[in-house]
Amino acid sequence: MHHVAISVRDLAASLAFYAGFGFEKDAQCQLWDGELTLTVLAGPHGRLELFSSIRPVMASDQMASLRTDLHQIGGKHFALEVSNLASEIQRLRSLGVTVEGDVASSALGFDYVFVRDPSGNWIELLEVQK
Repeated sequence: MHHVAISVRDLAASLAFYAGFGFEKDAQCQLWDGELTLTVLAGPHGRLELFSSIRPVMASDQMASLRTDLHQIGGKHFALEVSNLASEIQRLRSLGVTVEGDVASSALGFDYVFVRDPSGNWIELLEVQK
């Protein structure tokens, strides 16, 4: 996989949040006469594309085009693998990140927990069981 793309409400808050996971701004451009800003982040987990809009569309709006979808906030989630889930949770809490619920174990062989970014997008943190 090359990258994950998500739409965000507040680009500055999102850049600060993802910096906590080791992502750094790699490139940025304007799309559709400045209607959208595309910011590419590179980090230890791969690449993220953050789309920020001058006029966000709420997810409940029903429109079919990719161009419209890029204005909508959300998706399902993406997962970041960590080597020590307990220490990562402790580190994130020290940064003020709210961890949603308790660590759970998957039948697929990993422990996981979820957090949300400043736009409410879900991020799964997982540690593969050894």
